[in-house]
Amino acid sequence: MRKHDNRNDQFHQYGHAQYNMLPRILFALFVLLLFYTQHANAVTKSNLDKRIVTAGIATDELSGLGHKRQADMLQLIRGMRAFSSDDFSRAYRLLLPLAEQGIAEAQFYVGLMYDSGLGTDKNPATAFSWYEQAANKGHSSAQHNLAVAFANGEGTQRDPDKAIHWWKQAAQQGNTDAQYNLGIVYAVGKLGIKPNLKQAKDWWRKAAISGDAMAQYNLGILYANDNSGAVRSYCEAIRWWEESAKNGVQQASTALEILKHKKDYYTCW
Repeated sequence: MRKHDNRNDQFHQYGHAQYNMLPRILFALFVLLLFYTQHANAVTKSNLDKRIVTAGIATDELSGLGHKRQADMLQLIRGMRAFSSDDFSRAYRLLLPLAEQGIAEAQFYVGLMYDSGLGTDKNPATAFSWYEQAANKGHSSAQHNLAVAFANGEGTQRDPDKAIHWWKQAAQQGNTDAQYNLGIVYAVGKLGIKPNLKQAKDWWRKAAISGDAMAQYNLGILYANDNSGAVRSYCEAIRWWEESAKNGVQQASTALEILKHKKDYYTCW
């Protein structure tokens, strides 16, 4: 998913509880501003494989479908497996007819192949068209990618309002990519949205609960920069940085190592 590839390399600082919070808040927002411009990305092959159905649909599920639907579902699975195996030409041949029949999952994959030039020529406008069709059917990853297209003007005219609309549609379905990007938008004030750290915290918290490592890290930054001075907020920052570190974010590990030398660190236990 062109979601957060190599995001960990972008953060070189951390936030932790101090009495003078304003400079640290401004610094955090500056870092997030740089981060958003590089990583408000769409779903791509690099982290899409987890979506692939490798075991197929259970026999009892298929048996309840008509013959045509069974055939379509089996073809969809074969297409997704071909995509996962980097056999993009075969994936394209299998999935395009299904996309043309209006099957949202196939439309999303065909859009992805046009978006990235996999198994077919790269064509952002055609990718946009397939994403839009799948998004209108409620496909959350297509909604997220459509939002990215509107945000960046890829295959269509740039339209910040539509980008926010589609990110919210995807985020409300639990799409962590969209939740993460909405957090960025509200944290730094992008796409015509005024900065709103409460909204940023709410969206990052949703993504963090679902296991998004960088949302966990950024949520920790917001808690660490809580100007209330409350120990509870400081401990929440540590909690989320610990989760982020477990999920491979090196900067979260670095922040925790430094904080271990602060006496406040031990008030959280």
